[in-house]
Amino acid sequence: MTYKYDKKIFILLIILLVSAIYFSISHIYSNGNAYKFIILGVLLIFIIFNIVSLLKKKITINDDYIINTALLGKKKIYFNDIKDAVFLYLKGRTILILSDDNQFVFISSLLENFDKIINEIYQKSPGEIQNKLSTFDIKKYKKSRALFIGFIIIAICFLIIFGTYNFITS
Repeated sequence: MTYKYDKKIFILLIILLVSAIYFSISHIYSNGNAYKFIILGVLLIFIIFNIVSLLKKKITINDDYIINTALLGKKKIYFNDIKDAVFLYLKGRTILILSDDNQFVFISSLLENFDKIINEIYQKSPGEIQNKLSTFDIKKYKKSRALFIGFIIIAICFLIIFGTYNFITS
């Protein structure tokens, strides 16, 4: 089974990009200073990088192994070789870190059906790894996801409101 990026997150990032461009254009008309243009340029590059990175994310799970495809390459980890599984709950997302003797594989909640990915990995993993995967806290995951989506929506609103303000006052 192959899992790709979450389409809702992708759409929000595209709207964020458009609103950041709108805000940047509003600064051109309001004669913003050079420092603001540098900051806006960095913001646009950061958003574009995250969109491209999200588009490249893909997890393929079959009976024997997991392939994690990301912007910087692919990693394959066999279920029987997994030595550790750890959940990392961040403010905006959850990451499952799987490791064997040679590498780490990071599986991000920015992928579609993250909870199903966890379940599928759980079913195919050895017993001691299943115990670690059973610590997945769906409430923390949903809370961090809601926080991430809320943050993006607030950022979009900020950029649109202040971009419009710049146009009105210029």
